[in-house]
Amino acid sequence: MKEVTEENIGQYSIEDVIFPIIGHKVQMPSNPELCKIVEDIMLEDNMTMAKFQSQASNVATSATGSYRKIIQKAGDVVYDIVKF
Repeated sequence: MKEVTEENIGQYSIEDVIFPIIGHKVQMPSNPELCKIVEDIMLEDNMTMAKFQSQASNVATSATGSYRKIIQKAGDVVYDIVKF
């Protein structure tokens, strides 16, 4: 995972942007505005990063988290045009 800056923005497209699936191993965005958005979304469900961290050692209830692309292009699409 790399942060996009003014210096490297030309190396990336919207298809490279990822969003965190929150868990105790996920790095929160360093952009304060985006971090606040994520935290506000979690607070709607009474969740915080501290709650994820407190469950990290409990395998049965821990969530490591992950990242997902916000946009994905379809590849190898096969289609037929069928007239009715």
